[in-house]
Amino acid sequence: MYILVKKENVKNEELLKMYHEQMPDGRLILPMSDMKMLGSVAECEIVATASELKDRMSGNLKEKE
Repeated sequence: MYILVKKENVKNEELLKMYHEQMPDGRLILPMSDMKMLGSVAECEIVATASELKDRMSGNLKEKE
């Protein structure tokens, strides 16, 4: 599982200093294991599988807005 979150919504400076992949729209892709460091965050999206994440990155799967 992965969490997609805007960089400006991440309050943890230590987490921001770590390298993370990004979506084409600039959102960070965080593994679920980083959830404890992330804490509570507004406006995030959870992606269940790596294949769904790859589809979103390539534009094959449209996101709900």
